[in-house]
Amino acid sequence: MEFTKDEIRETMKVLCAAQTADVLAEENSRIFRKLTTMKEFIDAECIGCYLSVDGEVDTSEIIKKAFEMDKKVCVPAYNDEINGYKYVVLEQDSPLIDGKYKIPEPKCKIEIEQSPDVAIIPSVAFDFKRNRLGHGKGYFDKLLATASDDTLKIGLAFSFQMVSKIDTVKTDIPMDKIVLSEGVIQPCCCCKSEE
Repeated sequence: MEFTKDEIRETMKVLCAAQTADVLAEENSRIFRKLTTMKEFIDAECIGCYLSVDGEVDTSEIIKKAFEMDKKVCVPAYNDEINGYKYVVLEQDSPLIDGKYKIPEPKCKIEIEQSPDVAIIPSVAFDFKRNRLGHGKGYFDKLLATASDDTLKIGLAFSFQMVSKIDTVKTDIPMDKIVLSEGVIQPCCCCKSEE
């Protein structure tokens, strides 16, 4: 049985609300360990990462670890001129403000001069072909379309955010990998592989 994107979004709201704080904390911890020990994360000079909000895999420890590893960190910030997001520099002490849709972003928006080596992406849901379902505005697809072809796109997901199939359109950009608490979903494979 296939579900519409709106049906998947509604289901994910219910599933997210049903998760206990302990379960989410454990999944966040396991995702953090898997991601930050990946060769691509370790080798990256510049990490593009989202500033998490409720219902998303928490990125605060991931960003902290990137700074500890002397990496440049950039985050999406809304740009009125393009009616979309651009990557801007995040410093350890950057003051944050609520941007569009109450998504945190740096108060001082200095655009990055390079594409991130790794772009860490949130989602409402993913499927095992690494397709992503967001909130329906296409902002992350537009942001990723401006990144270098060499930028590795890594989605982060709680186990309950995986679905069998997400319908896609031409402008949807799939992930290169998805990191779950149970493993990593990679290209040429519809199975989770332990890393």
